[in-house]
Amino acid sequence: MGCKSTPRTNANSILFALLFIVVIGMLAFAPRESTIVGNELRVKTLAVTLKYDLTEIRGAMAVSPEDIRFGKTIRLLGAGWPFKPYGYFSNAKLGRFLAFVTDCQKMVLVIFPDKRLLVSPDNPKIILDRFTV
Repeated sequence: MGCKSTPRTNANSILFALLFIVVIGMLAFAPRESTIVGNELRVKTLAVTLKYDLTEIRGAMAVSPEDIRFGKTIRLLGAGWPFKPYGYFSNAKLGRFLAFVTDCQKMVLVIFPDKRLLVSPDNPKIILDRFTV
């Protein structure tokens, strides 16, 4: 006398496992902090530290919470909205961008030749003074 699993039970188990993997993946890549070290912009997540060379920047601009508010920005693939957005987003003013935001009051859009990166470094003034478009 054992418990037999039904197709419905198996499907629920698989769905739960996939949901668990997605949530863990989202948490692993959520931004923890953005810092400027020498000529590098570093975005630290739980899983990795992403490094961007500041010598490749083509421009930068300050971004307000109003610029990315709900209704103006489309989430292409991301999470954490609206308080700490990260992932790929798009809107009319900023274009398509990759966001790693930890503080919506310090947002800077950094423009590279091949991508746009929305970050909130400890001191956004450093980037803005050097690279404002």
